[in-house]
Amino acid sequence: MTDRERRNALAAQAAAAQAAADEAARADALSTLPCPPAQVLDLFDHLDAVLEQGCDHDWRIGQAWAHTQGVDWPRLQAWLQARSVEGDADDDGESGEVDCDCAVWLSVRPRWGEALRQAAGWLPPRFTLFPALDEVFHAPTPLMACVFVPLLSLDVASLGLGAGRVHAVSTLEAGVAEHDWLEPELGVDHVQFDWDGERYRFRGDLRRLKRLQPLPEWHAEAQAFYQGHRVDAAALAGMLAQQPGPWEALQHWAQQPADERLSYMQRLVNHWLTRDAYRLTGRFLQGGAYLQGHASHAREPHGHLLRTPQACALGPGWQKVGSLVGYHYVERGEDQISLYVSREQGRVVQRLGWT
Repeated sequence: MTDRERRNALAAQAAAAQAAADEAARADALSTLPCPPAQVLDLFDHLDAVLEQGCDHDWRIGQAWAHTQGVDWPRLQAWLQARSVEGDADDDGESGEVDCDCAVWLSVRPRWGEALRQAAGWLPPRFTLFPALDEVFHAPTPLMACVFVPLLSLDVASLGLGAGRVHAVSTLEAGVAEHDWLEPELGVDHVQFDWDGERYRFRGDLRRLKRLQPLPEWHAEAQAFYQGHRVDAAALAGMLAQQPGPWEALQHWAQQPADERLSYMQRLVNHWLTRDAYRLTGRFLQGGAYLQGHASHAREPHGHLLRTPQACALGPGWQKVGSLVGYHYVERGEDQISLYVSREQGRVVQRLGWT
């Protein structure tokens, strides 16, 4: 065995030992839960709905939930606090301490959700990434293809919410309050669709918005540019490592100051690169990690899909499906999509957030 092979073998052994230790620590932590794992997941669902109104940075939401569920709150609170990340901090320098309701949502849920789902015996949700436009919409128009970017199709039956599929769709034209909008179908922070249980229809007439008229030409220009600058898996690795290479021309183009036309094209290329990089490498990173040199760990997506019905501000008959963060992948678009459905009305609402 060569020295290199020996080092690789030792590294593999160390990684396996660490994985076994982590698994043992998770099992030990789960064994001390004061309630069934499914109830903690229900708490996550409850926090997802209630924290839309903000957090007072205390434990009132969790404590009230525990009272209604008959859960021993002091013991559960202690368990949640014990999940603090010692010595860790996020990108803003905040500590990993679990000291309030929103810290449970932001810190405990992403790190412990999967282990709790496995312990509860829940099967993972079934979804498809980057579906085609005609898999999401009935009779999509060319202008719709310039505005709506399909991100994810979700089988809601896998969440126990009945048969059918819902879709998360990024809206390239959103977020500017000064723009004209097609209320109530399309607004600065929301979009609505008719829903037949499988696909969407958009009621609004995008042609009424004059600012969208140049988009088909810009879209075609972006497609031609991207086709001429596609990169393979090796090039993607080089871009992440910030190594010199022929892809530097693409990075330079993506980082140059942009007018309205170039900004639109950059967002499209960012999305297409994310989609194709995922298909090539299996790594699910926002395109800015490649094009703008952003930290890849901060560009990994996460989401929370609800398994228990939660009341929401849209009124009776509406149900929140969940929230997706990081799935937009268009660099300057919304970074959170919250998805709501009403089977009674045959409607879907997406609320867009910039958190």
